[in-house]
Amino acid sequence: MSHLRYPKPQLERATQQLFKKAQVAFERKEDEKACQALMEVLKKDPDNLPALKMLGAIRAAMDQHQAASTYFAKVVLAEPTQASNFYNFGASLHKIGQLDEALACYNEALTLQPDYAEAMSNKGAIYRDKNEFENALACYQAVIEMNKYKFDDYLNYALILSDLNYNLEALEVCDIALTLGALEYHGHFQKGYILGKLMQNDAAKACYHKALELKPNLPEALWNLSHIHLRQGDYAKGWELFESRWDTKNTKLTARNYPQPKWSGNFSIADKTILLHTEQGLGDTIQFCRYALLVEQMGAKVILEVQKPLVEILKTMSPGITIAAEGDTLPPFDCYCAQLSLPHIFNTTLDTVPAPIPYVFSHPEKAANWQEKLGTKHKPRIGLVWSGGFHVDRPETWAWNKRRNLNLEHLRYFKDLPFDFISLQKGDPAESALRQAQESGWDGPHIINHTSELHDFSDTAALIENLDLVISVDTSTAHLAGAMGKPVWLLNRFDCCWRWLEQSANSPWYPNMTIFNQPKPGDWDAVLVQVVNALNYLHNNDSLVQEELTGCEM
Repeated sequence: MSHLRYPKPQLERATQQLFKKAQVAFERKEDEKACQALMEVLKKDPDNLPALKMLGAIRAAMDQHQAASTYFAKVVLAEPTQASNFYNFGASLHKIGQLDEALACYNEALTLQPDYAEAMSNKGAIYRDKNEFENALACYQAVIEMNKYKFDDYLNYALILSDLNYNLEALEVCDIALTLGALEYHGHFQKGYILGKLMQNDAAKACYHKALELKPNLPEALWNLSHIHLRQGDYAKGWELFESRWDTKNTKLTARNYPQPKWSGNFSIADKTILLHTEQGLGDTIQFCRYALLVEQMGAKVILEVQKPLVEILKTMSPGITIAAEGDTLPPFDCYCAQLSLPHIFNTTLDTVPAPIPYVFSHPEKAANWQEKLGTKHKPRIGLVWSGGFHVDRPETWAWNKRRNLNLEHLRYFKDLPFDFISLQKGDPAESALRQAQESGWDGPHIINHTSELHDFSDTAALIENLDLVISVDTSTAHLAGAMGKPVWLLNRFDCCWRWLEQSANSPWYPNMTIFNQPKPGDWDAVLVQVVNALNYLHNNDSLVQEELTGCEM
């Protein structure tokens, strides 16, 4: 039996019918049905350009960008003179993280159509994702010139200005955007974000409330509001709003959904086993694991889940608390709770922060090994941490990491001071930069560097045990020193994290901490001058001892 062969007109009619079927399904929001019909078109005619375009568009609308990119790749080969084809292909590549390939597509679209504002805007977004803020700024300036009255373009321009710490200019651009889209909630949200960076906290709150009027229960606005309330010391409102974090689009915050009941202080946990699970960074775990001791006092058996580098050091908290490594199989439990929800459950205020310092301890044997390695002490020993590291897989952190970190050159302020400086700096590029500088004739302060021997936080704690003081930017090592009761001086960026309060010199979380705050954005020089003056004062008064180091005001 021979295969039936349709004459070409019949094939065209069949294709048209399938297209009509796809369009009807798409209008009904039956996306998969629409795609099936279009796939039937491609079975009959694999190079059918309208089908490829429509399939790509539908898959993109379904957030199936890997699939969309395969269709758009065929489209640009079939029709290489259409700027929109390269734009669509670039947008899908952008979504799946192929930034350089997406950038090439946007450049091709702009070559074909130089006034293609959307392509220029997306090109700016890629440069922002790549941490190339100056290039991003140039793109958004070009977009504004192409289309002077588009609300979103002004907001993008303001965001890049803020990334570059031109925050006052960014506010002016935000105000222009709001004249074009006063009823657009994200305009007020973004202005609130920039005001928060400028520590204009009450004005920032007003903007977030306006955003919430326009889009009630916007989780990102609620979460940012929680940070401001906490930064201002309004813990009652702050912890309440902090629970909105689970509803944000932050991919690093995923609520656990175990079959066991979630505990929010709403039932007795006496004689029950409760899992207190980790949720954010290493510093967060160190800061809030203290609540496990309070939960244990309620008669519960506690399983404390922590990141693997923290397992050994947090085993020193209490013999009754089981420490489980994140990602490993958990022991059986009756109920669970996120660690950063505990302050809300315990109604924590500034006056009731549990601060049983120390609550973590170094291992005596490891501490003794470091004592032997460091040898006889001739000068006070000061540990240094100047960078929170660089996370290549978390571009959303790059801008604020840049604001919180020092450059290696800043450490020249410590040159010739009568102390032994010891590196506690883990993580590249900072760790490698020190090693390379020392190998090539570093003319800053002599810094003893054994960080290659620090494999987890129990190793770091043992080294810290042999120091007199830790000076650190806002990173997990500062939390570790604080939790151990070791004197710690925090070098704090201007737009500080909520946990350090606004322009406070000390912390209710770590009574052994002194905070040196930037007086204006980016001004590390002023901070380091204060630190050097404080160190000289302590040296001149022969008072580099624990009791004198905390609460030092210069």
